[in-house]
Amino acid sequence: FQSEEGIKSDVSEIGSTNGSRLSAGAASFVLAAVGVCLCTGLFASGFLLSRTELRNRSACREATAGFAGRGDLRDGCWLPRRFDRVMLLLVDALRFDFLRPNRSLANRHHWAGNVLAVDELQQSRPRHAFVAHVEADAPTTTLQRLKALLTGTLPTFIDASANFGGAALREDNLIDQLLGGAANRTAVFMGDDTWLSLLPGRFQRAYPFPSFSIHDLDTVDRGVERHLAEELQRTDWQLLVAHVLGVDHCGHRYGPEHPEMRRKLREVDALIRAMLQRMDNRTLLVVLGDHGMTTGGDHGGGSEDEIDAGVALVSNSRPLLGPEDALAMRQQPPRLSQIDL
Repeated sequence: FQSEEGIKSDVSEIGSTNGSRLSAGAASFVLAAVGVCLCTGLFASGFLLSRTELRNRSACREATAGFAGRGDLRDGCWLPRRFDRVMLLLVDALRFDFLRPNRSLANRHHWAGNVLAVDELQQSRPRHAFVAHVEADAPTTTLQRLKALLTGTLPTFIDASANFGGAALREDNLIDQLLGGAANRTAVFMGDDTWLSLLPGRFQRAYPFPSFSIHDLDTVDRGVERHLAEELQRTDWQLLVAHVLGVDHCGHRYGPEHPEMRRKLREVDALIRAMLQRMDNRTLLVVLGDHGMTTGGDHGGGSEDEIDAGVALVSNSRPLLGPEDALAMRQQPPRLSQIDL
């Protein structure tokens, strides 16, 4: 039998051992918690970036001296104006291979070989059509792509949380520059109502439609078709913006490999043909995709299909390219950064 002193000694040793284990466990927990906090902070500072909006605005008078001898600038800003009017057709989720058709794939894929108007113009008058890949920067949510296109700046991932309610643009942007200057220019808009939240009060006439019902493939597009026909008969605007959503919504609901995608892309082709038919010789048509989509119809920015959009600039009368450039573009369309629009 142990003596009373021996028992007390054993109990003391056990208590000391347990205390050491508890202290070591607590220290490990504290170190792990500190490590998690540091890693979270590092991730947030590097991935969830925010950016500072600059309120500076460019003015025609600031660069005129640097472009001396480039022509008569009375009707332009920095460079002579080549066109009196611009029609911008923004097709949400217009992947490059939707715009530049591969006719050999048309029998195998519903998305292939439907938008033919620009391709036909490239064949008949190659110098009058500029067609290129435009690479969109992630995130590829519509609001962030519009901001990037209009301001020429890169969006941040934390901005994507604002996709369902954009605040008005306070930075210098393409629309303000097109409408500014000495000339009294006006603009009209139809389509995705996101534009009016970004640019309130900029358009002389606006026909907005709600944009977040992805199950609705036709409301926005039908509205654009109706009002586009009206506006193409008017001559009091210098900028027309039309933003259709059917292709994007079809991708989200069905994916590109569905008969509905063929229908929506053929409607885009019909819109382009209607605009080309009513264009005069002093108008430039711009057909642009804000992002692409995956084979499942989604877009976030993690793959080539999601960021590879298409752009086409079309003129009825004035050549946009030299003969050699037109041939090279037909064989190998260039790749541009979308923010360089």
